[in-house]
Amino acid sequence: MTSAIRQVADSSDSSLIEYGSTSRYAEAVPPRNVVIARLLGGLGNQLFQYAAARCIALKKGWRLKLDVNGFDRYRRRTYALGNFRIVEDFASPDDVKLLKRSQIGLLLQKLPFTRQTHIQERHFHYDARMRDIRSGVYLAGYWQSEKYFSDVSDTIRAEFSPKVAPISDTLATLRLIESVNSVSVHVRRGDYVTNPSARRLHGCCSLDYYRYALTVISRRVRDPHYFVFSDDCVWARTNLVIDGPVVFVDFNGVGQDHEDLRLMSKCRHHVIANSTFSWWGAWLAGHPQQVVVAPRRWFASGGNDTSDLYPSGWLQV
Repeated sequence: MTSAIRQVADSSDSSLIEYGSTSRYAEAVPPRNVVIARLLGGLGNQLFQYAAARCIALKKGWRLKLDVNGFDRYRRRTYALGNFRIVEDFASPDDVKLLKRSQIGLLLQKLPFTRQTHIQERHFHYDARMRDIRSGVYLAGYWQSEKYFSDVSDTIRAEFSPKVAPISDTLATLRLIESVNSVSVHVRRGDYVTNPSARRLHGCCSLDYYRYALTVISRRVRDPHYFVFSDDCVWARTNLVIDGPVVFVDFNGVGQDHEDLRLMSKCRHHVIANSTFSWWGAWLAGHPQQVVVAPRRWFASGGNDTSDLYPSGWLQV
């Protein structure tokens, strides 16, 4: 793992480098037709983790299970996929232990990648060996590239649509978004400001980034109508200077991330932050001729190869 990936593990989830150990499972035979996705982090991370595992399950004809047990220890976030049309089959602790074990698990790391039953993400950029997995597997990582699921993108888009009807405020804003040349602007602050580890690893996009990104939009998009999404709308209102009509989407509270994502994904163009949340907002939209502006510097700490993070056609500034 790169140093930045290690920092994520250190600051967010010790289970990234921790294996269960139960002797009665040491002799058990791991299932060959199941893929278990370890879910952790916020909604954006969970969407990536699900999508990578779902692609494997679909292409192999295997069963997909979701390991949400880590949220018992990782209290800053909760399971967030329940509002989407996903395949929701939870793995039990026993299911996980069959693939994720101490003694045999470590020995299997010496086997060819395609035969390992516990795969830990080794680096940030795309790992093409994931396409060649041959046996049941437990996936522990972030898998932040569309290359992990581009073969089944239509299925992913369908399953990442909310299964609940929009609330009244969302519905009114949705109608406006669909009637104008809408541009979503995402300002991610939150733990990027308050959590020292997240601040060192990610950091916030600068005001210079937003100024330049908005200039790019104004040159490429006719009559843009902006919709600002932020976990700190007070800061965004105070600091963003936007030339044109703007709506600050500030009515969705805790537990309603799916509503913001619904609205983002209906916008025609996007200025994203260094955040998987707005990455998904832009990717799910997929409008023809959409303009997506993304920060070239995704990590404040550097050290990761982010070349596979950005889909073709996205503008990095």
